[in-house]
Amino acid sequence: SNHSADQGITGIDSCVTFWQTYPEILLTGIHESTDSPDIPLLTVKDKTFAILNYTYGPNYGTAPDNLASRMDILCAVNEQTKAIDFTTLNPRVIEDIKEAEQIADIVIVCPHWGTEYVTTPSSYQETFALQMTQAGADVIIGTHPHVVEPVKLIEAENGNTALCYYSLGNYVSTQKNGQSMLEAMAWLTFHVTENGISLSLEDTGVIPLVCHYTSGPVRIQNIYLLEDYTEELASSHGIISYGGISFHLNDLTTWSDEILGEWV
Repeated sequence: SNHSADQGITGIDSCVTFWQTYPEILLTGIHESTDSPDIPLLTVKDKTFAILNYTYGPNYGTAPDNLASRMDILCAVNEQTKAIDFTTLNPRVIEDIKEAEQIADIVIVCPHWGTEYVTTPSSYQETFALQMTQAGADVIIGTHPHVVEPVKLIEAENGNTALCYYSLGNYVSTQKNGQSMLEAMAWLTFHVTENGISLSLEDTGVIPLVCHYTSGPVRIQNIYLLEDYTEELASSHGIISYGGISFHLNDLTTWSDEILGEWV
């Protein structure tokens, strides 16, 4: 609805205004102006990283111009109806990646995508990841499903490769789904030589984490490394207070092994 779209614009503008007070933090994915923003760049020790950030949509099936002009949209939008085609990558994403590849040493793409509570990537996530890799993405770091999904090395037909974290899960949440308490942090190491910079796969992977909250009232207590988490902590997790939910350390380690596997 137009009312929802207006609320969305207000929220975006307020968010942008807030983060503008922290110029040391790179803001990506939303912008105050309707003009196409510059590629977000982060420089670390004279190496330049492009950080591109896209969402599948504004939480409903259309993307009005006044909203889409302030958000970086992952999926294609019908120019006439403004309906979002969730199965087709926005051509703008490819254009941005190609532009970023020309001006940055490393291109990192952060898509908000996937199916909630599903620990395997959808066919569209796989297609989008391949298209991004083909265009020049070096790393893809996904979110949205509320659970972790696998890490894969993507190889495109043109020889480009990208490391894809399909989903790191949540970071902080009080959801009732046990699998949502397992989350991950991307661990990336880049090797710099006189000939350039590249991802060092032997020193790259994923670090499993556990979100722990208490009940009565519900409060976030801590984010633990999975390797530091204990069955005693699991038995005190606030998720148990919802009733009918089994939550054990063994479940967390099994999910980590099965989903994240050798990348841990």
